[in-house]
Amino acid sequence: MSKETTNRVKNLAIPGVSSDSLLAGFLVLEPGNRVRRHYHDIEEFQYIAYGNGVARDLLGTEQLVYPGSVIYCAAGREGAHEFENNTDLPLAILFIYPNVAETTWVEFQ
Repeated sequence: MSKETTNRVKNLAIPGVSSDSLLAGFLVLEPGNRVRRHYHDIEEFQYIAYGNGVARDLLGTEQLVYPGSVIYCAAGREGAHEFENNTDLPLAILFIYPNVAETTWVEFQ
C-alpha cells in the first residue's frame, strides 16, 4: 500500500508573495508514496521533471508518466487526479495553477 507521508514540496510561486495569482511548486514523491485523488475548482497543469510513476483520473484509469509527460486537469470533479510513485526512485512533478480557494479530496473504495 502506498504512503502519503514524506512528500516534499518546494513552492516556486505563492500568491501575494512571488506572484499575483499563480501557485506553482515542485513536488517530489519518494518511492512508494502518492498524492491521493483530488480536484480543484480551477484547471491545473503538471509536468514530470524526473522519475516514473502512475497518474490516475476520476475513474481510476491509469496513465504511465515519465520525464517530459504533461498532464492537464480540467476544473471540477471531472479533472480529479492522483499520482503514485510505484518505482524505487523519486518522482518529481512541477505543478502550476491559479490561486485556488479549495481542494476537494475524493474517496474511492
